[in-house]
Amino acid sequence: MDSHTPISAPACAQALAPSAGGAPPEWLLLVPAGEIQGRDGRAYRNDRPEAVVAAFEPEAELPLDWEHATHLRAPRGEQAPAAGWISALALCDGAVWGRVAWTAAGAEAVRARAYRYYSPAYRLDAEGRVTRLLSVGLTNQPNLRLPALNQRTRPEDPAMDETIRQALGLPEGATPAQAVTAIETLRTALNRARAEATTPDLARFAPRADLDAALNRAQAAEQALAEGRRAELAREIEALIAEGLNRARITPATVDYHRAQAATAGGVERLRAYLDTAPAVLGTAPGTGGTPPAVAPSLNADQRRIAAAFGLGAEDLERWGGAA
Repeated sequence: MDSHTPISAPACAQALAPSAGGAPPEWLLLVPAGEIQGRDGRAYRNDRPEAVVAAFEPEAELPLDWEHATHLRAPRGEQAPAAGWISALALCDGAVWGRVAWTAAGAEAVRARAYRYYSPAYRLDAEGRVTRLLSVGLTNQPNLRLPALNQRTRPEDPAMDETIRQALGLPEGATPAQAVTAIETLRTALNRARAEATTPDLARFAPRADLDAALNRAQAAEQALAEGRRAELAREIEALIAEGLNRARITPATVDYHRAQAATAGGVERLRAYLDTAPAVLGTAPGTGGTPPAVAPSLNADQRRIAAAFGLGAEDLERWGGAA
């Protein structure tokens, strides 16, 4: 396929579909159509996607690396191996997609779920418009909301919490999904009753005591469900922490750091990926202690410009670029 050839509608759908057997996708959405809003608050514009595709040079394939190493590590003489190469760009409903020729290491990183996301680096004009794609980096902390590289595994439904079941008046053996349905039913009934209270139909009007009872049951059930979810998350984090200590992937001195990071949004997935890929801490056996991660220094003006040019935040540059 020529780099300027639009993708057909079936090809668009196929590109978005999960790959069989966990294999990495052949096509990646690299520049979404229209306005692009990053999680860090920065915004970009893709109102000239044809120009972005036209700027691509097929004879000079673009690297798909790890954590933007091409721009952050290679300039310092450090290794920046490719996980794949962008061999072509194409248009699909105003968005720019890229065809990837994966390396064996890159394909395995996606298949093993060591990396689930990717982050494109753009060249922008003075108005924040994307004019060229520069590279793509595998990451587990993407700034843009792009499709995941592989399907999220759906865990089995946990057992129903007995307190929640009794609060909702559900039978024994009820599932969490049934609890959610019951809560939504109570919420719907309560909202309907509140709306009808403004012009009550005396033939259908429910006594105030019944309304209060329904509200109390819904609130108690929601609180119990939230507490159950928090407890389940805490148990999962502690299990990962124990695993990291036993495998010498983390040290006792960094337990609080990893526990706090895991409690943030997406933190459990990041901790699990870290334990799968991090080497054992040298000279550290389980339970003997270690040294917490060093604090990254502040960025200078040149490094801040690099971050802005490639769609990275300061936190990304400090974490993966080894700013000094």
